[in-house]
Amino acid sequence: MKHLFAILVVLIPACRFSLACGPFDRLCTPDQYYTFRLCGADMTGNDLRDSRTGRENSQMDNCRSWAKLTSTDIPLEDIQDVVYHWEYDKLEELHAHAMTGKGENNNAFANWLIQKKDTEITSFLLLAKRCEKVRAKQCSGWYYPVQGDEENTLLMEIVEKAKAYKGKRLLDRYTLQMMRALTSLRQYNECLNVWLGHKVFFHGDVIQEMAQNYAAGAYFHIGQKEKAKRIFMKSGDINSYIFCLNKEGKTYNSYDILSLLYQRNPNDKRLLRLIQYLIHYKVEGFRYGCYSKKLYDFTLNVLNEGKSKNLAPWYYTASFLADKLCDTVQALEYIRQAKSLPAGQDLRDAICVFDIYLQAKSVEKYDADFENYLYNELSWLDQKLVMNLDSDTKEWIINSGIKNHICGYSLYYWDDMMRKIVISQVVPKCIASGYQTRALQLLNMADNRLLNFVGKHLYSIDDTIVDWGNSPRICYSWFKRNYYRADDDARNDYDYSNDFFINLDSLGVEHIERLAVRMQKPLCAFDRFLNERSYTNMEYLYEIIGTQLLAAMRYKEAIHYLSQVSDEFMQTTNVYPYLQKERQEDKLDFAKKMAALEQHIRKSKNPDDRAEHMLTFARELQNSIGPHWYLTRYYSGHWVCYPFYSQYQTDLYDHAIKKFEYLKHKAFETFTDAERAAKACYDWSLYKTAATKYPQTETAEYIRGNCDVLADYQDAPNKNLYKNFKNFDGW
Repeated sequence: MKHLFAILVVLIPACRFSLACGPFDRLCTPDQYYTFRLCGADMTGNDLRDSRTGRENSQMDNCRSWAKLTSTDIPLEDIQDVVYHWEYDKLEELHAHAMTGKGENNNAFANWLIQKKDTEITSFLLLAKRCEKVRAKQCSGWYYPVQGDEENTLLMEIVEKAKAYKGKRLLDRYTLQMMRALTSLRQYNECLNVWLGHKVFFHGDVIQEMAQNYAAGAYFHIGQKEKAKRIFMKSGDINSYIFCLNKEGKTYNSYDILSLLYQRNPNDKRLLRLIQYLIHYKVEGFRYGCYSKKLYDFTLNVLNEGKSKNLAPWYYTASFLADKLCDTVQALEYIRQAKSLPAGQDLRDAICVFDIYLQAKSVEKYDADFENYLYNELSWLDQKLVMNLDSDTKEWIINSGIKNHICGYSLYYWDDMMRKIVISQVVPKCIASGYQTRALQLLNMADNRLLNFVGKHLYSIDDTIVDWGNSPRICYSWFKRNYYRADDDARNDYDYSNDFFINLDSLGVEHIERLAVRMQKPLCAFDRFLNERSYTNMEYLYEIIGTQLLAAMRYKEAIHYLSQVSDEFMQTTNVYPYLQKERQEDKLDFAKKMAALEQHIRKSKNPDDRAEHMLTFARELQNSIGPHWYLTRYYSGHWVCYPFYSQYQTDLYDHAIKKFEYLKHKAFETFTDAERAAKACYDWSLYKTAATKYPQTETAEYIRGNCDVLADYQDAPNKNLYKNFKNFDGW
């Protein structure tokens, strides 16, 4: 048990700073961005819970019907405002003005009614609003129906007043109000009598559809359920049809509704909205594989039957689902056919985006031909990104925060798709084909293009937005500078956690050096295109290059880069709080010290001096990968989940361990002065070695006379300690 406790004590510091301030696991990878876009900007679709008919917007259709009765010059929005949004008191005032023909209003529909003294319409609007208010009160959870109560009395008055109307102009509308009131009174037979006696006066428009659905409801309540279902299906009220089926003990889900809609009308506009809903939530959201196959089979059936007048969205859907089912070849064939068919602008754009994704996914390697293709397509994507970035979208992105950008949440379709194509498909092929520098350029654009427009924002803990703007970079993400304290968990969330940094940290310092050159001296038009859309602060790259050179023990080269990094910039790095907290030397000072020690080791003629310099170098090297890890890395520990474990950083660490062990061993072999050798053993806590190997020295005598702890005479610590430290994954 004592040994176990000792091991735990050793390991606890190792997990304390595990993954401190570096990359963290993504909730979603770029390949999981919401991609399917069948109905324009609304990528959630519609599950038809609020869609009672096959009409796309029955409310606006009703407004068009009112315009035909009055004037088609009246804006539909003004008609909608009066009919649907005005309260009863305001309609009473309108009716009074219409009776006199006097009064002004900022609504064109109301003004028309006043000028024409059209009290026939204003009287109807009052009756309809009264019916609406009473029925809404009956829907309240506090309403308890009692025969002869105020609500029932008012509804009977509405029925009688509607029956008293002798005109023809609004007869269909008065009939609808009668049927509504009678349904609320549960007088279903009377409701059907009204319908059968007046349906010849309807005009086959939205009013008739609403009325016949009340008739269907009445048929259902008197037991004629098959007749009710036929009417609901004919009118396109699928929800009511499903309600009837559920009452019969049959369970139907959204996929079943899709089939019913298609059987009724292969060109029903709700089909595409429901497809969008199902794919967004079931396939892309919860990633149910069974839904992908079901929807794919349904889509292929639609294409095979050819009953739909608009096949482009169906070929696009088939392509998307084929890709989800891992058939990229077939997906490419379907998207090719979708591109050849007529479609609206939103759908054409979505088809083009998915085609780019599939082309990038299917290409075997990154070469000059593919780069030319990619340049053209990224240029088009970038134009779309800029054109569609309005003020509302910017505000949404700002309020979402840069952390959501890292975590892979869908924020803005055009940026999401650019990132999905570049990060998930193009970059891996770049790296595999030996184009590491180009991969870094692409990642830089993918991570920073959008934020160069909207700035880098994050909500701080006091609920105010911290804005670091486009230049020069961001600083502490958790706390504003004036709130910062040395013991707070402050870090740069973005520039040391995004995909660009992960690959900078993983591919090798030589590729970052080439990237820095290409940023300052672009070799081609594509270089310039990428640079203009990236984060191009050279201090950011120089600091990372210098840090990796420190980790690689190339100190003179590190000095060259770190000397070009200002102290102001260093204060914005994610490890600066650790440097400030420890009050230690900065990276440049460390590089100079280590370079000087290397020089002393090479030039010292006295072997004992050389040995002491070697031990000093070894201790500093040990500290730089241990307690002072922030000199050579941007995080303590390592990540394994996303996107890959950095073998490059592992190799740098292992080489430093080997160099440390070698120098320490070599130094003790180099000593010629026993006293200085014993003193070095004492400094390194090698008490047993000092006492046994150099017994005649003053240091050995001091050890024998003052050290009485058993551990002081035991062998040196395990040489694999640091490897155990490195491989410890945390609790």
